Amino acid sequence: MVLYDPAEAARPSVANLTLSDVTWNGFLASWSPSGVDFDGFVVEVTNLDNIAQSQNLSVSGGAVSLGLWGLDTNTSYMVGLYPLYQGVFLEPLYAEASTARQPLLGQLSVSNVTFESFSVVWNHTEGRLDGFVLEIIDSDWLLEPKEYNLSSLVTAHKVSGLRPSSDYVAYLYGTYKGTRTSAISVVATTAEEPDLSRLVVANVTSDRVSLTWQAGAKVFDNFVVEVRESALPSQAMGQVLPGNARSTVMAGLKARTRYDIKLYASAGGRNTPPLFAVATTEDVPLLGPVTVQSSGPHNLSVSWSIASGHFDGLVVRVSDADQQSEPWEVSLPGDAVNVTFSDLMDATGYNVEVYGFSHGRRTPSTLVHGVTAPLPKVENLTISNVTPFGFRVSWGVRQRHTREESAPNPSLFSHFNVAVTDSGWLLEPREFKVPGNQTHLEVWGLITGIGYEVPTAGAPHPRLGNRSGTLTYRCLPNVNWDAYTFQPFSADEWHLNSSHRTNKTCESRYHCTVHAIDRPEVSTSGHGNACLLESCVLSHGRC
Repeated sequence: MVLYDPAEAARPSVANLTLSDVTWNGFLASWSPSGVDFDGFVVEVTNLDNIAQSQNLSVSGGAVSLGLWGLDTNTSYMVGLYPLYQGVFLEPLYAEASTARQPLLGQLSVSNVTFESFSVVWNHTEGRLDGFVLEIIDSDWLLEPKEYNLSSLVTAHKVSGLRPSSDYVAYLYGTYKGTRTSAISVVATTAEEPDLSRLVVANVTSDRVSLTWQAGAKVFDNFVVEVRESALPSQAMGQVLPGNARSTVMAGLKARTRYDIKLYASAGGRNTPPLFAVATTEDVPLLGPVTVQSSGPHNLSVSWSIASGHFDGLVVRVSDADQQSEPWEVSLPGDAVNVTFSDLMDATGYNVEVYGFSHGRRTPSTLVHGVTAPLPKVENLTISNVTPFGFRVSWGVRQRHTREESAPNPSLFSHFNVAVTDSGWLLEPREFKVPGNQTHLEVWGLITGIGYEVPTAGAPHPRLGNRSGTLTYRCLPNVNWDAYTFQPFSADEWHLNSSHRTNKTCESRYHCTVHAIDRPEVSTSGHGNACLLESCVLSHGRC
């Protein structure tokens, strides 16, 4: 080995050779080179108990560590690091470390052997482990090996899904920092498959249970199923099934009752050992009281409770009593307790049916009746701001169940339809569509001296029909009007052709004619605050 001559140049250096991450089969060597580019490094590993067992490993000049694995357990080693610089080896560094003692696994055994499973059990281990690996191999290598990663805290594991009458080998490893210990092993043989096995109870409802089982290759004459109430074992019900049967349904059971189930097979007059199971039937699925409330002219809210039992799902069906529209039907999860139907017709009776499904079967229906609320009433239709060429149409909206007038709700009325028609039907009617949140309309461009009719109606949303009714305001020569509201006026604004003057609101029947004049003239008769308006001449004022 050629060493570097220190007289040729300043010597590069490597320091801090350390050995860390010690396990039972190796450790990690690391070092700190100076800032020069080395050609490479040679790592020499020597077994101090057997100097003849040494090995040299080469790594690149940029390496700063090397894992040394596959060493003997509980053994001392000397590690030498030789830096190679410009073809010359520099002075080596040395470090010494001993591998740890390998953890010892306890004794491995097998228990609880059946025709399809067994349990692998091991006792206490010595040393630190991160976990275990259990490997199961069938001796004939007909199946892929099974491998289970287990916690270091467990001392047993059940292996299932095996073949009857088969030999298996179980290998157990300990793991630490990704390294496996030496394995311990044990051999196990599964039992023969019994004539009758795996009695399973499923699909338990309030009045029935489903049973399935497995049978071996043996041919049976028949199977016998006996079901008894646990509280009344003397009372039994049973079924005799053909030899090829592997399932049945036991119906006619009581709700909320525990039953003991017994199954055995018969062949040539001899019975197999029986299989046993226990099942408790559910409550009868019942709905509690169903209530229907109208939350608006177009909505019905349906609510109920689950009195007992299990529901897979629920169905609520709503149909109008007069069959004016298609029925509404909605499917809900089994734990739902309410639903709201929208876009219904106002002031309409609806039949509501609620039923459920439990384990694929429909439960009895509950029928109730509900009525949607009526639409608000459009009222107080008035004409004001009358000019020779137009006027203002105003109206109010009142909920049917109150006496107070309220602003229109656009969720109830889509819009208002206002038509302006001359009394003689000489002109084309003018129609206006007013938004549902508006309560007046300015009408202009009319002909002077002609009477007009102004029908106004609130229109529900599409599909719901028009059930709100129409109010009509008539301004006709010599035609009686109803429910016309006069605004208060002063004596300076009006000239009355009688001795009676008033500034009170007058609600009466009247005749109205529109003329283009400068000031109105009114003749009245009556007494007190009530008056009868006999004739009215309007200009820019109000009648």
